[in-house]
Amino acid sequence: MERLTPVLADLVASVLVRLPQGGLHRLAHVVGAGLYLARPARRSLVRHNLRRVCSWLAAEGMATPRVAAAARTDDALERLVRLAFGHYARAYLEMLVAPAYSRRELLRRIHLETPETIAEALGGSADDARSDAQTAGGVGRVLVGLHLGSLELPALYVAMHSRRPVVTPMEELTNRALQGYVERSRSATGVIVVPSHSARNLLRRTLRQGGTVALIADRPLASAAHQVTLFGAPARLPVGPALLALESGAATYVGSVRRVGWGTYAARLQRLPLPSEGSLRERRQVFMAAQIDAFQRLIAQAPEQWWTCFFRIWPDEPVARRVRRAAA
Repeated sequence: MERLTPVLADLVASVLVRLPQGGLHRLAHVVGAGLYLARPARRSLVRHNLRRVCSWLAAEGMATPRVAAAARTDDALERLVRLAFGHYARAYLEMLVAPAYSRRELLRRIHLETPETIAEALGGSADDARSDAQTAGGVGRVLVGLHLGSLELPALYVAMHSRRPVVTPMEELTNRALQGYVERSRSATGVIVVPSHSARNLLRRTLRQGGTVALIADRPLASAAHQVTLFGAPARLPVGPALLALESGAATYVGSVRRVGWGTYAARLQRLPLPSEGSLRERRQVFMAAQIDAFQRLIAQAPEQWWTCFFRIWPDEPVARRVRRAAA
């Protein structure tokens, strides 16, 4: 059965892409509602994580009215939890249909909220990067993302619009057949996908040669992690983007593509300053503080779309006990 997974996925994707995308997103949202009812342990974890996020955003004056309501009342928080499961299901729909989108279809679906910054990050060729190192902030580009909204749409947009080669590491999935399908679908967009455990030297070489490295950095996986403060509580995040950016001097950007409708999206990107003074450790701390600030501001727009909330973010033992009891 495992061998059939990529074949079945290809078949399903070929059918889904021909159907009205808005209706598919609504259907995926219904599937997410079913998951919300069927997975009490996961529901408990998502609820705890979103409560922490919403409470911090409200305390910092960064909450939208809906998020502020979730920080005040359990009913509003639970509505956000249900929405999170819907967005979680829609992410898997996008994994199937996004590689088949044409350039025209992609442009129709994505609104660029920061068009100048996006053009700056994707513009220029590898040869240009070598000649404009002083003005562009270094050789190559580092694009840092997080599990917010869609992951497939930004990968497709970058591949279609970047004049530089794009390389991204990918975590290993337990289902090897599904791993192969995901790698193939992302590679079909033009992105060079490499295993995360052996990517370091290739990523450095890509930046030296003027290419673009794209990283997801809101969950510590195989890469080294650094303790930070995220939404007011201790957490661990990958240190890889900071080290790559500081070692190479590459211009570095943080962004996301969030859902704003049934099959429509908004893209936002901001450039991170590269600190030049202090030791490597001090510069890393300054860089990661700026990266975390950017993450928090992006998540503030739609915390229910941050699907890292489906996993353990903060090493909080009481949370772990509650989740274990819910699973029992």
